[in-house]
Amino acid sequence: MFRSTGQTLLDCMGFVRNEPSSHSLPDTTLDPSDPLVSSLRTSETLPMIQSALDATQAKPPRFALVLVGDYIAVYGMRKLTTSAQRIIPETRAFYVSTGGRLHSIKNILFSKKNQKSHLCDADLPEVAAGLKDVELIGFSSMTIDSDWTKKLIAEVRKVNPNATIIWGGMHSIVRPEDAIEHADIVCTGEGDLALDELLTKMEAGEDYTDVENFWFRKADGEIVRNGHRALMKPEEMELRPHPAYADESETIFERGKGFVPISLGTYLDFNGLSYHTLWTQGCPYRCTYCGNTAFLAIDKKYASIRQPSIDYIIDEVKQAVAKHPHINTVVFDDDCMAALPLPILKEFGQRWKKEVGIPFFVAGIIPSYVKREKLEILLDAGMNRLRMGIQSGSNRMLKFFKRPNKPGLLLNAASVIGDYRKYMIPPAYDMIVDIPVEEQEDLQQTLQLIYDMPRPFTLNVFSLRNIPGTVLEDQLQKLKDENHPGVDDIDMNYHTISPTMANVCLFLIATIRPPKRVFKWMLANAHPSHEKPKLYPFLLWAARMMFFTKRGLNDLRFMDFSVLPGKFGYFMWKIGFIRFWQKHFCRHFHLGDDNIIAEKEEMNLPVPHTYSSLADAGSAKGS
Repeated sequence: MFRSTGQTLLDCMGFVRNEPSSHSLPDTTLDPSDPLVSSLRTSETLPMIQSALDATQAKPPRFALVLVGDYIAVYGMRKLTTSAQRIIPETRAFYVSTGGRLHSIKNILFSKKNQKSHLCDADLPEVAAGLKDVELIGFSSMTIDSDWTKKLIAEVRKVNPNATIIWGGMHSIVRPEDAIEHADIVCTGEGDLALDELLTKMEAGEDYTDVENFWFRKADGEIVRNGHRALMKPEEMELRPHPAYADESETIFERGKGFVPISLGTYLDFNGLSYHTLWTQGCPYRCTYCGNTAFLAIDKKYASIRQPSIDYIIDEVKQAVAKHPHINTVVFDDDCMAALPLPILKEFGQRWKKEVGIPFFVAGIIPSYVKREKLEILLDAGMNRLRMGIQSGSNRMLKFFKRPNKPGLLLNAASVIGDYRKYMIPPAYDMIVDIPVEEQEDLQQTLQLIYDMPRPFTLNVFSLRNIPGTVLEDQLQKLKDENHPGVDDIDMNYHTISPTMANVCLFLIATIRPPKRVFKWMLANAHPSHEKPKLYPFLLWAARMMFFTKRGLNDLRFMDFSVLPGKFGYFMWKIGFIRFWQKHFCRHFHLGDDNIIAEKEEMNLPVPHTYSSLADAGSAKGS
C-alpha cells in the first residue's frame, strides 16, 4: 500500500497511522490534488512541511545495498531493495559498474585475455566515500566480481570502521568460507525472507545470529554457521513487493562524481529499450557448469518450477512501463519458463496480449521442452525472440556436463523453432567452447549440428570458465590432478575465446552456410584448444565482426533494441518509427490462422514438477 501525500505530511508532523510500510520510499513531492495539501495551500505551514520533507530525503541512508557488477537489471538486488525499505525506509541501492559490459558487442570484439574489468583501483576511495556514513552495508556480487567486492569492503572499513558488512549474491552462496573472511555477515541461500527476518531483528534490538541462510562472524572471530531455510513457496513469492525500478532510491557510481541518481540515459546505456524480469524460479537440469547446482545442493526442490501469479508479473511490468513508456521489449531471464504447464501459459498469453501488448523475449528455453503448442501460445502473446541452450553438438560433451539429451533432440528442437522464424528475430543458441576434454570428433559433431540447423539463427558463444561451488569445479580439479589442461577461472571474461580454427569456423558457419567442399575442409582443420593448435586471432576477429554485423542487422530489421543498447533506439521510439515499423513490416503470429502442423513427432523428455497454481503450492507444503 502506497502512502498518500497527506499521510506523508502527517508522518512528518508526528501523527503516524498504524499502517504497513509502503513498498517503496514515499514520494516527497506534494500533490496539489491531495485534500490535506489543498487545505494547507494558503497557510504558512506548507513551506515548513516541504522543507521537512526535503531534509528527510537529504538524510544519509541507514542501509545501503551495493551491487558490484556490470548490470543494473539485477532482479534479486532490486527486489531486496523494496523489501528492505518496508523495514528500514532509509534504504538506498548503489550500483558499482565494473565496466566490462559483458553484453556489449564492442567489449566482445575487442576484449583481451587479461582484461577483467574497467573499474580501477584508483576508483575505490571515491566509491568508499559514498558509503562512509552508512550503518549497514550489503554487498552483492557474482564470483567474477568477488575480487572487486573484497577490495571495496577493505576500502569502506578504512573510512567507516563501525559499519556492519553483509555479503550476498551468488559468490557468497557458492563460496561462503571465502566471503566470511571479509564480511561480518554472509548470505548462503535465498535472501528474500531471510533478509526480512535479519533486518526486523536488528531494528528490534534482538539477537539475530540465529537467522537461517546466514553466517555470522563475531567480534572474537567465532563463525556462526546457520543452516538453510526452506525455499520460498508461490504464495510467499506473491506477497513480495515488486522490484525497485527507476525510482529515487537508485544511484550509480560515476568516476569523478561519486554516486549519482540513475537517469534515463543510464537505463538506455545498459538495457536499451528493454525491461528485465524473472517470473519463474527453478530449473530441472543439473548441468555441472551452472551455478544452479549450488541451490540444488541446498534444496533439491530447486528443480521444481515456482512462480507467483499471472496478476503479479503483469502488474510488475505495467508499473515499469508506466515509469518508462519507451520499454519496447520485456526480457524474461527465467531458466525454464517454457516448462510451465499449458493452462498457465494459455492464460498468461491471453492476458499479456490484452493488458500489456508489447513484445517479450524468453531467454530460458530448454530443448526438451520445445513444443509447438507452447511456442504458438507465446508467439501469439507477443514473443519476438527466444534463447535456447545447446552448449555442444557432441553427446559425449553433454554427458560430461550432465545435460539431458538423446540423439536428434537438439536438431529436432531447432527445427521446430525454425518453422516459426518469419514471426520472430532469429533465435539465439548458447554454445560452450574451449572445453578441456573435447576431442576433434566432438568439435566436428558440433560444427555439423550448426551446419545442419535451419536458418536464420544466431549464437551466444562462451568460453568455458571454472565457477566455484559447481560440479564442474570438481571435474576440473580431477582433470588437473591427472595433468590434463584446465580452464581459466570465472574472473576472466567468458566472451574471450581461444582463436583456434575450430572457433573461427564456428562463427563463419553460423554467419553463412559454406559449400560442402569448404565445410569438409573446416572439419578436417578443427582441432581442440588443449592440443595447442595454430592460432588465428585476426581471422577470429574478422569472423566475429561479420557475425555481429549480421546479428545487428537482424535486430534492426525488427526494430528491436533489447540487445542493442544506447540512445539511438530511444530516438527511434520517440519519433514513433519503431511502432510504425513493427506494425506494418513485422509479421505477427495469430493462433488459429498461422498454426503449423508438425511434420514429425516432437521428442520428449521427463517434464519437471511445477506448481500449476498457488493452491497446488499450498497442498505441496505437506507433501
